[in-house]
Amino acid sequence: MRRSLIALALVLPVAVLASTASAQEASAQKGNGWSAGIGAAWSPNPYKSYKNRAWPVPTVAYEGKSFYWRGPAFGYRLVNNEAFELSVVASLYPQRFRAKDSRDAQVRQLDDRDFSGVAGFDARWRGDWGALSGSAKKEFTGHGGGIIGDVNYSYPIQQGRVTWIPTVGVEYADAELNDYYYGVSTAEAARSGLSAYRPGNTLTPYLSMAARMQLNERWSAMVGVRTSRLADDVKDSPMVGRSQAQAYLASVNYRF
Repeated sequence: MRRSLIALALVLPVAVLASTASAQEASAQKGNGWSAGIGAAWSPNPYKSYKNRAWPVPTVAYEGKSFYWRGPAFGYRLVNNEAFELSVVASLYPQRFRAKDSRDAQVRQLDDRDFSGVAGFDARWRGDWGALSGSAKKEFTGHGGGIIGDVNYSYPIQQGRVTWIPTVGVEYADAELNDYYYGVSTAEAARSGLSAYRPGNTLTPYLSMAARMQLNERWSAMVGVRTSRLADDVKDSPMVGRSQAQAYLASVNYRF
């Protein structure tokens, strides 16, 4: 069972969807090398009255013996065998808020929130029973220094040329990172009329389903969908207008 089919897990933001698509295509090779493609992703933002858009997504990846590049993630494998893989990784945390993209007059008075960089470790156990993955990363770009984590289980199901990959998981975000993306400071509250707010730590459960079709020796296609139930500390933010979040991706990829 190829490790790419076990490892794939869709995550909410568009950039991570692109990264997982790149990982799927690059890791699917029997050897190392490059893969590239193009796709479209839709990931509605949880912020109140926010202008959401579908995005074209390049899916580029490189798999070396130890080093890999998967979209917005760079990793180096410390351990890599048939049953277990451990990597040190740096990646984009692709959450962003731009006040001008909200149609809510109060929310438009808040400060912008930028993408963050995170670094840490990814681990994956795999076998005939499926795969169990876990990660822990710390923000290093000056946005509170928060910590994020993820634990998920996936089980690929092969049907002819199509491989179905159902995944169940939970994400963790600490109070510092949540405060940067969903908190409302006293200064923002005074300016906007919204209540000041500081969220705590959160656990966000999610389900995803991906399907990968091998079109020929070098071409493949992938579609995926993920749904998450937002934690109470996120839903209760005056910035937020949703209780759930979905993400969708479709891509076509070429292996060199």
